Amino acid sequence: MISMGKEIFSRKNYFESLFSENKFVNFLKELTNGYSRKVRYHNDLHGSDVFQTLNLILLEGKAQEVF
Repeated sequence: MISMGKEIFSRKNYFESLFSENKFVNFLKELTNGYSRKVRYHNDLHGSDVFQTLNLILLEGKAQEVF
């Protein structure tokens, strides 16, 4: 989740305009630590899938043009 999140946010230049990369990485680390791989479905892999899917929906839906 961390490497994917960094890549997505870097491509959108969010680190330059919204917040520092370091704060974002720390946030993602805390988020990832909150997941348990013992849980079959709602784990960090599912969280990464949701993150990537939302990114795709926003890109393909041209949400940036609306906002």
